[in-house]
Amino acid sequence: MEAVQQLIARIRQTCDRNAVDVELELTSYDRKRNGIISPVSLHRWISSIGLNFTPQQVQTLAEAFKKGEGVDWKALQQTIELSKSYDQGASTKTPNCTEELRRFGSELALRRQSVREVLKQFDPANKGKVSANDFYRAFGCSPLTKLLVKVYADTITGLIDYFRLQNDVQTVSVKQVNPDAPIDELPDCFVLVWRYIKSRSVDLYGLFKRADSMNSGKLSLDAFIAAISSTGASLTPVELRDIAFPFYQVDTGYCNYKQFIATVEAYKPRVSENAPEQEKTETKPSISVDNLLNDIRQIIVSRRIHVSDYFDPLARHGNPDSCPIRVFGQIVASMQLSLSNDEIFAIAENYRLQNGEIDYHKFASAITPQQTMRSSTTIKDVIGNLKQFLATSPTTLMQSASRFDRANTGEMTVEQLQSALGMIGFDANREDLNLICQQYPGKRFATVSWRDLCTAVDPEDAELRLSARKPVEEDEVRARDPTMAGKPPKAINLLLLNIQKSANVYSLQSEFEKNDRRRRGCVPNQVFLDVLLDMQLNLNQSDVRGLISFFRVTGSPEVNYREFLSALNHAEPEPEPEPEKSYQQEKPLPDFAPIVHNFLRRFKSFSRMRRLSVSDIFEPYDPQHTGFIQVFKVAAAFNNVQFTAMRAEMEDLCSAFRDSRKKEIFNYKLFERAVEAEDIDSEWAKAGISGEPISAEVNRDAMATCLQIRDRLSCKRRRIGVAFVGIQSETITSNEFQKRLEDVGIVLRAGQLNALFRKYRVGITEEIRWKDFCTDVENSRTIGE
Repeated sequence: MEAVQQLIARIRQTCDRNAVDVELELTSYDRKRNGIISPVSLHRWISSIGLNFTPQQVQTLAEAFKKGEGVDWKALQQTIELSKSYDQGASTKTPNCTEELRRFGSELALRRQSVREVLKQFDPANKGKVSANDFYRAFGCSPLTKLLVKVYADTITGLIDYFRLQNDVQTVSVKQVNPDAPIDELPDCFVLVWRYIKSRSVDLYGLFKRADSMNSGKLSLDAFIAAISSTGASLTPVELRDIAFPFYQVDTGYCNYKQFIATVEAYKPRVSENAPEQEKTETKPSISVDNLLNDIRQIIVSRRIHVSDYFDPLARHGNPDSCPIRVFGQIVASMQLSLSNDEIFAIAENYRLQNGEIDYHKFASAITPQQTMRSSTTIKDVIGNLKQFLATSPTTLMQSASRFDRANTGEMTVEQLQSALGMIGFDANREDLNLICQQYPGKRFATVSWRDLCTAVDPEDAELRLSARKPVEEDEVRARDPTMAGKPPKAINLLLLNIQKSANVYSLQSEFEKNDRRRRGCVPNQVFLDVLLDMQLNLNQSDVRGLISFFRVTGSPEVNYREFLSALNHAEPEPEPEPEKSYQQEKPLPDFAPIVHNFLRRFKSFSRMRRLSVSDIFEPYDPQHTGFIQVFKVAAAFNNVQFTAMRAEMEDLCSAFRDSRKKEIFNYKLFERAVEAEDIDSEWAKAGISGEPISAEVNRDAMATCLQIRDRLSCKRRRIGVAFVGIQSETITSNEFQKRLEDVGIVLRAGQLNALFRKYRVGITEEIRWKDFCTDVENSRTIGE
């Protein structure tokens, strides 16, 4: 009931402001002059007067004034006129009890309520007046309330005008002072947020400005608390509310953040006598900035971090020379250098300018490693430097480059070559890469023949070093002969085929041999799992565990990777039988029910119009191309091409084309044969094909159109049969049907014509059953007739 009162009050306030004649407006929506309008008309009227109600609010009003199947607009009008808007009833002159009104307003502020909220249960009609007894029940019987009752009670009726009381309380509570002046009386926890803001140089104005989209200088209480909390100060919810309450204005219900900023600027903390002792006890061990910078340089070199990528965007965002300490801390934290907040602020203090901001250019130059420039101006210098580097490196370029050539073409792009050189630790600039690309070009444009490059730069004994083996131990595990080994199961064979397509066997072998220090041909289970997951082979842990269980050494927690690689090289796809496919093609079509034949003809007409085939519809759900899909996927396949079918049709269709051996399988190849066998070209077939199933909504629109046509013709004292005089056939074309209706003065919208065409069309033709249409028009009646 309270929600209805609030909605009525809003409507009354808008009607008074815009001078809306409620009775005249609502009468225009009452076409039948019976005092009832529909909920849709009520919503349209509310929107026309400038109110934006939600559908739930309109439904609430409609249920409150429900009468029959509609809304009693006369009762609604009477309620609106009897109600009183909240802004009415202000005193022309403030009464003499100003001090009592202020005390009363302070009590309301403590209760965090207004007079209207307290007395709403005693004024269901929202008239703005309550009795003295109800007033005493709400606020108690005290000398203050007795005086207010005496002042605001009507001398004739004895009712209290509490709207005027609320407005007078707000008028008296307004303080005639500068709203942005600093506040002296602050809670004890204010010093915590003041110290944090000053130590971090927080931009308070920009912080509150982003939250104040209306640029009013005020925020709601929750938004004000959220803005203070976003500074990062460690405060409890109670402390945040205590800080926000001095800046809360009762009359507006908002917090003045400009006053908060002025208070922070003018605040001077009280110095206690034992302050020096507290500073001694709170001192923390000093942080060596030089040691931190050295550690940062080592991390940047090891992880190859580009410092300029983090600080260059600051110049584009209006900070060409320096940035606030908050932004500096966020950028350094995003680099993931394993620094604490104290260490970050210690570094920031070392580069702080006089204006309080941080010179990030000096910091970036201090942590950027100094690269030694090589004088490699020719291809010989580049190849010489690369050879010298690989001579002392434990790896080869062949191992790194082969990872980027999964297709085993012997070529790679310049970017892939740069990544391969970076993996072995060789830093090559753009000029070096261009020289290598010119010296060892690939067959395609902008590619490099990495095999020729590896032959030129890798050491001659690279294969000997990589294939060096220790003496064969007694417990060495050897790979089984593929011809003698047992054939892996189908699931394992599918996994091997997927790995064979997406991985380089040479890269897998090098990774396994790198972890096989004893050269026994086996690695621990965890190592095998890590290698396969790191190669990004689109395998989950359950697949890898299946491989581990199959290739595990008997009686040992290790995996025979040589047998795994051998099986990987000899994996071949298995031919899958096509169950019942040829049998179904030779088998004659069974006899289907009439509803199935109708569905097949309608689908064939639809597919011919859309240029679709049955295979195009069902093959996305049959990745193995077996001709069978699950029964529950049939409806999804038809919905995917926007072909409408009733539930009964789908059930009969699925039962007719189920597989004879598995009832949960749908044979769409047999369905395709049945569709091709249907005849839809002859005239009798076109007339026998039923159109798209008519929904209840289309049928309702068609009947509503027939009723409107009957009402319009009855006003002219005419009948619908006049429009079709002289027609001998049972049907007419849709164009002639529309023209004959227009000749008798019936002009319909496109939606109404579409509903009539869909209901009275003959099959999929353009012919209309005009006699059935005339019968429905003549027989249509309203409920009251």
